[in-house]
Amino acid sequence: MDTTQVVQNVVYTLDPTTTCAWATMSSTGAVSGTPNDEQVGTCQIVAKGQSNFQISPNYTYNVTINNVAPTLSIS
Repeated sequence: MDTTQVVQNVVYTLDPTTTCAWATMSSTGAVSGTPNDEQVGTCQIVAKGQSNFQISPNYTYNVTINNVAPTLSIS
């Protein structure tokens, strides 16, 4: 018996407890964003998925933002 099930129509969301104010989530669940200088440090991304069948638990990811000096190359 095959117990594998393809779940369609999954909706991905960032939980309100997410502390990375710069983070956004696409419809495919990809997280993206560009933090600014004031957001250097550690924050948490809390995400979950929901289908017609069930809601996933929250998944928490710790993110560290470093302030890296830009470089200039002139040739």
